[in-house]
Amino acid sequence: MAVLIKAPPSVGTSMRPLHARDRRAVEEMHGRCSTASRRMRYFSAKPGLPPRLFALFLDRSRGVTLVVEGQLGKVVALGHLMYAAEPGTAELAFLVEDGWQGRGLGRALAERMLDLGGELGLAELNASVLSENARMRRLLTSLGGRTRRTEDPTVLELTIVLREAETG
Repeated sequence: MAVLIKAPPSVGTSMRPLHARDRRAVEEMHGRCSTASRRMRYFSAKPGLPPRLFALFLDRSRGVTLVVEGQLGKVVALGHLMYAAEPGTAELAFLVEDGWQGRGLGRALAERMLDLGGELGLAELNASVLSENARMRRLLTSLGGRTRRTEDPTVLELTIVLREAETG
């Protein structure tokens, strides 16, 4: 089911779960993204999306991936909510095509992922972010994310609490 998101009326942007039939469109989107955008998402400038990673994004037992489609059904953004080893947590990540950045797609994906995390009963969402990725840091902190340093000085961990952990 496609969910309309806020975008200029002429854009006709929609958001929906990733399907196997989206492989080519997702590969094409990666090809349209700059090296810098791919590096911010994957911590390396992957020239393309490896088949094993696409398979991981499709595996609903591992998490949920949403696509944002622009005109003519072209994939212009991806949002991932991948379950972490610790129960009640998931990893959050996004890739928005360069030409679509700054139009609210990242925020729309983030807000939908927070809602989805709550619907799935998750307690928190975590995002590993390159410290230089100011846009992602601003977005996640504006949504209540707490930042902490990691052992790697180039990487920050942002955590958004969806519900307080139950104490027993």
